[in-house]
Amino acid sequence: MLSAKEERKLKRKLIRQLEKEEIEDADVVADTLVVMGIYDNVEQWLSLLQGSDGKRILNIAEKLSDLQRSSQTIDIAAQRASKVVFTLKNFASYEQDGEKVEADITQGIETVLTLYQNTLNRFSPLNVLVKEAGWG
Repeated sequence: MLSAKEERKLKRKLIRQLEKEEIEDADVVADTLVVMGIYDNVEQWLSLLQGSDGKRILNIAEKLSDLQRSSQTIDIAAQRASKVVFTLKNFASYEQDGEKVEADITQGIETVLTLYQNTLNRFSPLNVLVKEAGWG
């Protein structure tokens, strides 16, 4: 995922390149290409964009790209939901008689992180290293 600054820089570069190749509506085309993740080796697509069906081809490509991104978003959401359900299932299980049971600290930390993952900033990777310690 690109930062806004990187995105603007790529758009400006693409606009210059597209205008040089006399592509109509270079700013709109550049914006669409960047959103689709196409900003390197654009030369291979220029012949399609220069043709009479260029706008139609770009429109279809954009729709396909949107479908792919939506599919990826749904897949990620399903994986997260599955992980949260699994975590809640483990979190909710306890001994009925109130007896103390041995707990897996690593699993407990992972449970908390899973439950709070949506509140963590997605641009801040979190690495957890837990050293196994012998007890007893």
